[in-house]
Amino acid sequence: MNKAILEFHNVTIGRSSDPLFDKLNFSVFKEEVTGIWLPRAGGKSTLFSVIVGLKKPLQGKITRSYRTVGFVPQNVTVYRELTVEENLRFIGSLHGIDSVKLQANIESLLEQCHLVELKKVLADDLLSAKGKFLQLACALIYGPDLLVFDDATQGMTEEDCQRFWNIITTYRSENRNSGNKKKATVLFLSHDEEEIMKSTRAISIHRHKQEVSP
Repeated sequence: MNKAILEFHNVTIGRSSDPLFDKLNFSVFKEEVTGIWLPRAGGKSTLFSVIVGLKKPLQGKITRSYRTVGFVPQNVTVYRELTVEENLRFIGSLHGIDSVKLQANIESLLEQCHLVELKKVLADDLLSAKGKFLQLACALIYGPDLLVFDDATQGMTEEDCQRFWNIITTYRSENRNSGNKKKATVLFLSHDEEEIMKSTRAISIHRHKQEVSP
């Protein structure tokens, strides 16, 4: 088994008087696609925020053994006043990518994420699904080691959902063929059991129990 890239050790999340999760223990391993299923109103987005570091747990220890993380939340959070292309250029520049490599990354992701014809369109004018594809492109622009998704395909058509997963699969393969010499790690949180079944390892989390399947 590969080395763990993310580990939760007795992590408690929520309010101390009524925690959403009490003493969570799970690991995400390098180069794997891990799916976490939670019931509706089960604290999925709160867990997502803790995983990517936007919120802190009440108790416990989280061990992170990766350099960079890219994430796609359930609701699109790109810069709506910028165009599709400007969003990618801005995010890439924040991560210090040199101009030549950044331009190549932008052109590649516009193609992969089916956004070429929309590159001059304001993000605020994109339809919901296209906004998710832009969010994915922004997450991939700087080549993260770990990708985390919060029900990212919710509301998509079956065709768009398949396209979304194809992009992730392509990125993982290309990442391995680059200087990184390894596949990117993926963590997908969802209420949808069918989406979780696309993972290589599934974790089911309820408020009072966890189940892990290989």
